[in-house]
Amino acid sequence: MSRIAWAIVFLFVSSIAASACKCAASQLPSGTLRERAERLISRSDSTIFEGRVERIDVENWPPKPVPGEPVAMPSGLTVTFSDVRLFRGKPARKFVVVTGFGGGDCGYPFRRGESYLVFADAEPSGELSVGICGQTATLAESAVELRALRGEPTIPEDLRRIDSTSHEPEDLTPPPALCGKVKLPPDAKPEPFKIFLWMHGEEGLPFPRQTAESKDDGSFCVSDAEPAEYLIGAMLLDSSEKQAGYLGYYPGVNQRKDAVFFRFTGDPADRAEFALQRQPLFRVRGHLRGVPGALRDHMQVVLIGTALDLTYLPEPVEIGPHGEFEFSRLPAGRYTLWADDREDENLSCLSTVAEVDLGADVDDLSLEYRAKKR
Repeated sequence: MSRIAWAIVFLFVSSIAASACKCAASQLPSGTLRERAERLISRSDSTIFEGRVERIDVENWPPKPVPGEPVAMPSGLTVTFSDVRLFRGKPARKFVVVTGFGGGDCGYPFRRGESYLVFADAEPSGELSVGICGQTATLAESAVELRALRGEPTIPEDLRRIDSTSHEPEDLTPPPALCGKVKLPPDAKPEPFKIFLWMHGEEGLPFPRQTAESKDDGSFCVSDAEPAEYLIGAMLLDSSEKQAGYLGYYPGVNQRKDAVFFRFTGDPADRAEFALQRQPLFRVRGHLRGVPGALRDHMQVVLIGTALDLTYLPEPVEIGPHGEFEFSRLPAGRYTLWADDREDENLSCLSTVAEVDLGADVDDLSLEYRAKKR
């Protein structure tokens, strides 16, 4: 798998898109809010239901490499609903939709525990998909549509008239920014940190939806942070120190499972401040054996942390003249390793698979070449 292809995989996994999703402008019908909602519903051929998000899973995560087979990498999110009320579409025992990660792939930002009015489109595979450019919204944002779908009486707000050429007044209020400071031990060299935010209901995802970079003194601000509860993480692995890094979570713990949500009301006085401790980093050394001579110059070893905490995903490393390879500066955790042909645009598993619980340096890992199955 080429470095360019690996970079694309990293962008998908970390959900950090270079540009925002662009939705085509649509001409809304004139009339009252209730009339407009009824027309939009009648014109839609989507499956329509309301329900609460029970769970959100990353498709194909963690990867399950099989020697000689292609490796499926994350392609989106699978969202499972409960307490479903179906308005249009086929009844089902379980309502599941697929969506993107967010950002440039137009995925809808579902949150576990939140209830939505869902407009889902059928894919050729039979799956139901949802994107940010559709009519899916929280129940609070869909009050008029819900009353129309439920056959409930109109209320005065529903009778407000909007022309197709009119626009809602633009809100010129600056969006709130969640600010704070990451504190380092006194002997640490001041350097920028990566800051990661998960909203409540997203904390189970392996990647954040929002990121920022701190200043050298550790202070940071994340713009466009809506008032909510956030799980906040910070990471620095590019320190001048060779065998240690800094990573952790608010209010100053080392693992995400021990983190506490920070409540952000939108008030600038709400500041998330927490200290990080120095964390050890480790290396993995090994050999890839049995590679045919014609492939030796193409082979690389892939390493992925199965928890993918704080979006840490090192690039694959090329093997040396005798099949040797090394990954350095790895945080503690569980990792999966296998070999791949970097000249192949598709990620494949061309070796045995190794699982490593890293809490100390590993210097004797062995992988055996396995040819791609026909």
